[in-house]
Amino acid sequence: MSQKFENLSALVDGEDAASSTSRIHILDAVKDDVDLQLKWKSYHLIRDGLRQELPANIHFDIADRVAQALEAEPVI
Repeated sequence: MSQKFENLSALVDGEDAASSTSRIHILDAVKDDVDLQLKWKSYHLIRDGLRQELPANIHFDIADRVAQALEAEPVI
């Protein structure tokens, strides 16, 4: 896992021992990085699931990502 994902994961888990300036840097990075935004959503969903804090109805649309993954597959 890259360092930026590890830092984000620690922040979401409340395990981030970094200064508030470092936390702001991580959050600024999330605003500018689509990969970090997806991780942000995933990490919060996982955290909420582990804490059994998920809402009764979740809109979890993965169709676009599955379609992109299928398009990237080699043709046999």
